[in-house]
Amino acid sequence: MSARRSHLRTLLRAAYVAVNRILGTAGLRVIKLNTAVDLTDSLANVRALGVVPDCVFDIGVAAGTPELYAAFPDARYHLIDPLPASLPHMRRWAAKLDADIIPSALGAQAGEATLEIREDLGGSTLYEDIAGDRTAPRVTVQMRRFDEMFGPDDLRGTTLVKIDVQGAELDVLRGMGTLVSGVDLFVVEVSLLVAWHDAPHMDEVIAHLKGHGFVIYDICGILRRPRDNALAQLDLMLCKASSPLVAEQQWT
Repeated sequence: MSARRSHLRTLLRAAYVAVNRILGTAGLRVIKLNTAVDLTDSLANVRALGVVPDCVFDIGVAAGTPELYAAFPDARYHLIDPLPASLPHMRRWAAKLDADIIPSALGAQAGEATLEIREDLGGSTLYEDIAGDRTAPRVTVQMRRFDEMFGPDDLRGTTLVKIDVQGAELDVLRGMGTLVSGVDLFVVEVSLLVAWHDAPHMDEVIAHLKGHGFVIYDICGILRRPRDNALAQLDLMLCKASSPLVAEQQWT
């Protein structure tokens, strides 16, 4: 490397540090593109590599997943969320997409379930907060198994399943039964710090999907715990070990 180029890199590095010191007061930071963690980038990457879902299951819609809808506007969508507050959002998105609306919870067993509404988490959870918060509102909803509602023909073409259900991810996966094998891509929220009694750790969710032939392909999002900035949750993208997404292992 020439002395001039080395000097330029030193200046850029100093500017990078100075800018981030200023932005840091507002909770912002400039980062390199190849270190960014973002769902939009992850979806754009798989699309560029030729993996374009024909069918998408958005499980735990809440206010919606606009990054997903923008990446694959021509897919057939199944919008799934049991909360009455989510229904207007699902209707709004269904008017723009080829989508149906399923106002039900998904789990490992069919029946009724009581969900705790957690506005701080942007959704609801099946599990009890380890802090023992009794003030959060609760709602009773119908719960169904995925494989009771859908069959192999519903997982047509390339299929993507997004699961964001605040600790009940493993329950949803168990309720899919053998239909898990018909999925090409999962985007799943997992917990490193488990804030609910009996909810699964990230390792359990990954082990379950690994047992069905899936491997981690990308990290699409991170969430840090407010109290100490510890890494609490990840949004992982997983694909089949036989997927073309992981066929090439060369670095350059």
